[in-house]
Amino acid sequence: MVLGTDVGALGRGTSYAGNTDTLELITVNPKKQTLTTTAIPRDTLVRVETKNKVEYTKINAAYALGGPREIKKQVHELLDVPVDYYALVNMGGLEKTVDAVGGVTVNNPFAFKYEGHTILRENSI
Repeated sequence: MVLGTDVGALGRGTSYAGNTDTLELITVNPKKQTLTTTAIPRDTLVRVETKNKVEYTKINAAYALGGPREIKKQVHELLDVPVDYYALVNMGGLEKTVDAVGGVTVNNPFAFKYEGHTILRENSI
């Protein structure tokens, strides 16, 4: 399973537990030589047992409530498949990875402003 957290984004430090806004279950079948990726919608409602109560929440909050163990449990219960391994990628790490490979070129058809940034139209100066 690949989990993308919002830790490291928008000034959030590593003390913030974070939500897993991206959840992808990857299933490998060596006999059939296939790989299947299943996207799990972040707003899927799940039942999480915490120390003091049972809580119904979005699946992306399960990581913040109980860490990797809880999110693996929730995905297992939701899809009835074992989750043997997981990889956790945070937004801060993703930004560093993109920068390390030279960035990303975005070709957008129109100019716009977002959170104080001006994004120019393709081929504009």
